Amino acid sequence: MTAKISISVPDDVAQWLAGKGRSKASGALTEAARAMMRREQFEQLQLAHGRPLPSAEGKARARRLLDDAAAAGPAQSAQARAELQRRIAAGDPPGPRR
Repeated sequence: MTAKISISVPDDVAQWLAGKGRSKASGALTEAARAMMRREQFEQLQLAHGRPLPSAEGKARARRLLDDAAAAGPAQSAQARAELQRRIAAGDPPGPRR
């Protein structure tokens, strides 16, 4: 089921979406909203299990690591994502070292 809604977005976002075409713009917004929903669910699970949420510094560090790896090429990007996932699973997310 789908619902039709009307939203206001900044000019640069509207221009980018207009270039996508109607169906692709809808898909792009849906993908972005679902990513935000997953992040909220992750944070709720972290709190429910007594685990701290990633700090703003940790999130920024993870983004830098992934951006640097992406700039280096696909293989490095995949390695960086795998390393971040391993660290998060081990309870050692990016952030200040203890």
